[in-house]
Formats: sequence, C-alpha cells, structure tokens
Amino acid sequence: IEKKVFQYDDHPEMASTYQNIACVLKAQGKYDDAMHLFQKVLAINLATFGPDDTSTAIAYRHIGDVLCSQGKHEDACYFADNWYIGDSPRDRGKEEDAMQQYQ
Repeated sequence: IEKKVFQYDDHPEMASTYQNIACVLKAQGKYDDAMHLFQKVLAINLATFGPDDTSTAIAYRHIGDVLCSQGKHEDACYFADNWYIGDSPRDRGKEEDAMQQYQ
C-alpha cells in the first residue's frame, strides 16, 4: 500500500517498511533477503538524511548484525565503525568494545 501511495520505492517513508520486513526476514534466518532490504534502507537514508543521521546509523548496525549472523565478522566490523547510536560503547570512546559486539 505504501509503495502505491508514494509512487516509488526509494521514498524515505518506504525505508521504515523495508527495515521492518528485513528484521522479520533476519529473525527467520533469511539473511540474504534481509541484507538486500537493509542495503536499500541504507541507500535511502544516506540519500535523504546523510551519513550522520541516527536512521543511517541504525541501517549500518542492522547490516553489521546480518553479517555477524552469517559469520562474516571482519565485514561486520566495517559496519560497526559506521554506527553511532546513543550510549553505545563507541560513544564512550571504547571502539574495541563496540567491535566485540560483532565477534
């Protein structure tokens, strides 16, 4: 329904829908499908809000989580470097603790 309302699938409002669906897919173990949608969310958020927005950071975090679930810890570390949310270990200057979340 949202896709019809907004007329295109890269509208910022679609990002939350894609993210919700991707979270369900990840929980079902459908990592490739989840990754595809999380990457779409990231692209939309980067284009709409820029790299420093919380929505963009959350998209990076979700991608890192999927990579971690797939056992791709080194790849996940790249995405761990790109999220900055609230009171995370990274916020407190503890990048090593943040990296540990993906291992």
